[in-house]
Amino acid sequence: MRVISFLLIFLFYLISCSGNEKLNIKLPFVTILKRASLDLKYPKGFLQMGLMIEKEGKGLLNTEKDFEKIKSIRIINQEKTYVIEKKPFGMKSATEFNGYIRIGDLKQYMFIFSDFSYNEANAPRGVYKFIVEDIHGNLTTRELEFNLDKSSLEGYPKSIKVDIKTMEVSWSPITGATSYRIYVFKGDKGIVEDWSSLVYDTSYTIIPTNKYLLPKDKFDKGKYYLYVEAYNPPFFNLQDREDEIGYFNIE
Repeated sequence: MRVISFLLIFLFYLISCSGNEKLNIKLPFVTILKRASLDLKYPKGFLQMGLMIEKEGKGLLNTEKDFEKIKSIRIINQEKTYVIEKKPFGMKSATEFNGYIRIGDLKQYMFIFSDFSYNEANAPRGVYKFIVEDIHGNLTTRELEFNLDKSSLEGYPKSIKVDIKTMEVSWSPITGATSYRIYVFKGDKGIVEDWSSLVYDTSYTIIPTNKYLLPKDKFDKGKYYLYVEAYNPPFFNLQDREDEIGYFNIE
């Protein structure tokens, strides 16, 4: 009986521990993002912050079931506290976009908050604190020091082309960029892109030149459009104007 009791206690311990996985903050960031389509209204860009979350020893979150373990996601600077919702990234108010997008081959979750009331001229400098609280009340925190000089990026990538035979993407480079990033969406572009239709991105790849070869096996039949983003952290300039972005069709 004592052996059976011990086994039951041990089993209960394993079950309770498995439901209390440690969450870690990964790749926290604070940036100034400029979008070509919003350049007239927001010529100095806007503040964008975000992070990814890892289950310790099991990799970054990539299923909605993982959300059950998270109580809240917050970012705090000297002026505001931001709460990121566990919902698809989208407009929450006239000055705020909030939620998650899914990136990479494994469609891992990146949680993002965009605040249009701040830009490169007035964004709060100093410490940004990232806090993830799990359903058991355990807190995981990271801090970043955010300071800005004048952006060295001049303009946006333009004339984005896709050679459908080779799947090579090319664009006009811009001064000051240290690397570029590509986002490919499936379907027709609306007024605002649908991040749930993102099918390929180079978030984990350094692209130092103005050319990139897309992997053919990542795309099935259909219409696609793509953005190119130039960056030199903490500044990111995204080309999203309909007359400048790339388009291609797989038949």
